[in-house]
This record gives sequence, structure tokens and C-alpha cells, in this order.
Amino acid sequence: MAIIGQDLRLVEQVTGRIDYGRAALHSAASGALPGVLIGWLFGPLVPERT
Repeated sequence: MAIIGQDLRLVEQVTGRIDYGRAALHSAASGALPGVLIGWLFGPLVPERT
């Protein structure tokens, strides 16, 4: 199945369904990656507590 919009700018191929667990895992991974990168960039700027 293909989803084709008007004024053809994007064609998306739909290959099948995914279950809730896989969708949740994908969402968690896509949210965690920017968080890790931001933490890695700004982590050294936070002073350490002793």
C-alpha cells in the first residue's frame, strides 16, 4: 500500500503494522537519543557537588 499526497511531494510505503511494545520502544529510543546528546553537551557545564 502506498500513501500518495496531492501535489506529489512525498510517497510513503506502508509495509505492515507494529505492536504496542515495538512502538513504545521506538518512541523511547527516539526521545532518549536527543536527551543523551544534550546531557553530553551541557553536562560538563554543571558544577560538581561535593
